[in-house]
Amino acid sequence: MSAAASSRIDIVSHNQYNSPGVHRQDLLSDGLSQLKVNLQWFDHALANGVHEPEAVNISTVDAHGLPNSRIVLSKSINELGVSFYTNYNSAKGQELSDTPFAALTYHWRYPNTAEGETQRQVRLRGRVVKAPSVESDEYFRTRSTESKLGAHASKQSTTLAPLSDGDDGRLTLQHRLDDMRNTFAGTPNIPTPDFWGGYILVPFQIEFWSGRLSRLHDRFLYSRSLETLQSLLPNDATTPIESTEALAKECGGVGWTIDRLSP
Repeated sequence: MSAAASSRIDIVSHNQYNSPGVHRQDLLSDGLSQLKVNLQWFDHALANGVHEPEAVNISTVDAHGLPNSRIVLSKSINELGVSFYTNYNSAKGQELSDTPFAALTYHWRYPNTAEGETQRQVRLRGRVVKAPSVESDEYFRTRSTESKLGAHASKQSTTLAPLSDGDDGRLTLQHRLDDMRNTFAGTPNIPTPDFWGGYILVPFQIEFWSGRLSRLHDRFLYSRSLETLQSLLPNDATTPIESTEALAKECGGVGWTIDRLSP
């Protein structure tokens, strides 16, 4: 990186990647089944020092069609899609209520002594549905006490008003957390907030990307009919679905095509 002029920063790194290749004959016909197989990519990243390989960038759009992205932790890959949890009143929650579509991107880059530097991505585009309440409750019970209290205390994405001249809003947040500690003192099982829970991204496209030499990367795109998928899914992402398994069975009949893309 060089600062050739005060108004400009040039990023001049030109790295070569030598990730393990992706081959058409090794791919399964079903995109979500292949995604589960590619959990080995998570394991490989973890084994090579990547912390939280489940971290994923999620992009939504607001009511004006303007994009918004942030990093979250995906919590499961199931037969319907990829699940993540959040405050339903957050910016992402409001955006998904208005426009129930999102894009997810996993990205892992790390040195690997066996093959050289590895760089991989998995990209998904899909419809978002609200997870069954029972699944949100099951996951919430696995969280630490502090994480549970934090979920109750945070009015995610809202402005924190300072309590004093020396406070930038952090003290307001700390007071809310203290209030939650008092509210739930002695409560063995802190309940799931009614404004908090899971979403599932049901993909109509999944791309597996592996960085290769000369920037001639391997890219394989799974696609299935969004129109057909839409006909099987709820009209919005505001009402929890009744059963992940039942909906997955319905959507499982929508076939996938596989194409190699030019890098």
